[in-house]
Amino acid sequence: MDHADHANLLKTAGLAPAGAWADLGAGSGAFTLALRELVGAEAAIYAVDQDRGALRELERAYRARFGDAQNLHILPEDFTRALQFPPLDGVVMANSLHYYKNPKRDADERGGRGGNSMRVRVNARAARSASSSSDKMSILEHVGSLLKPHGILLLVEYNVDSGNPWVPYPISFETFRSLAPRAGFSEPRLLGTVPSRFLREIYSAMAHREDIHH
Repeated sequence: MDHADHANLLKTAGLAPAGAWADLGAGSGAFTLALRELVGAEAAIYAVDQDRGALRELERAYRARFGDAQNLHILPEDFTRALQFPPLDGVVMANSLHYYKNPKRDADERGGRGGNSMRVRVNARAARSASSSSDKMSILEHVGSLLKPHGILLLVEYNVDSGNPWVPYPISFETFRSLAPRAGFSEPRLLGTVPSRFLREIYSAMAHREDIHH
């Protein structure tokens, strides 16, 4: 996949320009650059990742493509913790949710169907995440707390529910559809898919934070 592929996975979301955005688990910035392509130079973009080397690579690529990094904010942080930025118009999570386990009830149900009952060795990044008490539900609830009412979550993931050492806990679109409303989001909309030689295909989806009145 190249920059055009990354941008195309997000393009059908029809994002408004500007605003405040975050790329959680940004890595070296493939989808940070795609996001900037779509929301424009006036948008404030917070790139969050624990890998400082990857973030340096992200900033270099951002400057090379767009000429400066005036509204890019680099945060070498764990995105599952409290983060210091304003309420967000949107969040991108591209291949970062699959490092966190499924909620126990969902994992048990899939395990009973021969699904994601994995017993594999995971890579170092996955091991750090798996040692956290967080699961996908708590991560999504946390992400919702970062968003303005009706703020956007853009998810990019492998469209399978069984993984491998590098993608230990993937989440298919159908599983995301069932999980997102329970975490305070609207029912997700599928934006696009691209084939993957690694794990079937990659999909992009959009959901909004629900404005819940008590």
